Amino acid sequence: NLASKKFDDYSGKIEFDIKPNEDTLLYLSVNRGTKGGGFNVPSFPPFDPDRMVFDQEVLINYEGGYKLSLAGDKITFNGSGFHYDYRQYQAFSLEGFPQSITNHPAEVNGVEIELAARPIEALRLNAFATHLFTARVEDVTLVSGRVVDRDMPQAPEWSGGGSVSYEVPVGFGSMALSTHWKYDSAQYFSTFNAPVDRERKRWVGDVRVGFTPTQGNWEAAFFINNVTDKHYRVYDLDLGAVLGLANSVYAPPRWYGGTLTYHFGK
Repeated sequence: NLASKKFDDYSGKIEFDIKPNEDTLLYLSVNRGTKGGGFNVPSFPPFDPDRMVFDQEVLINYEGGYKLSLAGDKITFNGSGFHYDYRQYQAFSLEGFPQSITNHPAEVNGVEIELAARPIEALRLNAFATHLFTARVEDVTLVSGRVVDRDMPQAPEWSGGGSVSYEVPVGFGSMALSTHWKYDSAQYFSTFNAPVDRERKRWVGDVRVGFTPTQGNWEAAFFINNVTDKHYRVYDLDLGAVLGLANSVYAPPRWYGGTLTYHFGK
């Protein structure tokens, strides 16, 4: 019966923590989550009843890591390794005009580290790095009919970045200067991994200057986002097989702005 479909499953988490001392936490966890299934409603023929229903997605995350507090709590250093086991991963497919969600086995394996430091009261430093050894979707059917394994969409092999913020007293208040940067290596926008779907590596950064008075509940700030005016895409729809073009959505270019915030009841 294609008019209705029932999905029954469960989500939950089990974690084991060990604290060999007050500054160290070691952990192992298993986390299970789900994403509901649904219906494909194709806009163009052919209409295949067997592909109208797609199953729910189940993700089991196996993770282990540590959390360290150093230098009298002025530095925190965290790290983890993880294995994402996808059951019925939901992948978007476009075969000519017909669009559909299909289910596939998939897995991700990676490590992540994060460092936060406050060497002096006014200065905060943060940095992180993520590396994916594997990010794979299996049994993807290409337009040609060939079945292959492909890189998972929007899963760059390397990601990293950091931020710096510094607060200084100025007149009758304080000024906070901050900047945030993020790096992503090359990635694809679809499971087909077509060349037009590949986005190049990039660094993107923002800067912000904020002022908060000693007395009062307001804050004024000025910001510049995408400081280097980096041109990069956040989405792409490959229509090359039917129209000979790709529909791309780009991130905003460099832009400036300001905010004035008032906190009620602060």
